[in-house]
Amino acid sequence: MERQVREHLLAVANRTFMSVMEVLRLNKIYAPLLTGREGVCYAVLNLNTGQMEFAEAIGVRIAPEKEKKYLTLAQEKAYRLFRNIKKGHLTSLESVNKECNMWGGAVKGEKYIHSVSGLPDVCVSGLLDSVMAISIAAAVQDVGGRIAGIEVVIRDSHLRLQYTLPQ
Repeated sequence: MERQVREHLLAVANRTFMSVMEVLRLNKIYAPLLTGREGVCYAVLNLNTGQMEFAEAIGVRIAPEKEKKYLTLAQEKAYRLFRNIKKGHLTSLESVNKECNMWGGAVKGEKYIHSVSGLPDVCVSGLLDSVMAISIAAAVQDVGGRIAGIEVVIRDSHLRLQYTLPQ
């Protein structure tokens, strides 16, 4: 991956992280869970080669004792999704296995798998990480024609992704 592309992905991922966190913190249910969460680990895997392009912390900061764990998990989610693409998986949520420490948080784009680790679990293991990964994939325009728009919607204390398909 060219340095310019990597820097662009990281810059957009950082801005997206801040924006999504702002929305999530508006909700009285999620806000307390996000106290002290100021960063996540973001990994990008190349769909053509199956190689990890990079895995780095984004946001303001991550607790030093958690960073290595989150980097490892973000990469594991991406590799697991890559192995399951032949089964039709589009996210690592489709292969969650809590007993094996396998969580949601990776999504398939057109060129890359975008993976996030570091947000707390709510409802479904890895849901917030998945929200962040999908938001980043959309922000870097790596969702192709499959999804026309993505919106994170919080209503009645429930978080959901709302997306529209192209006409």
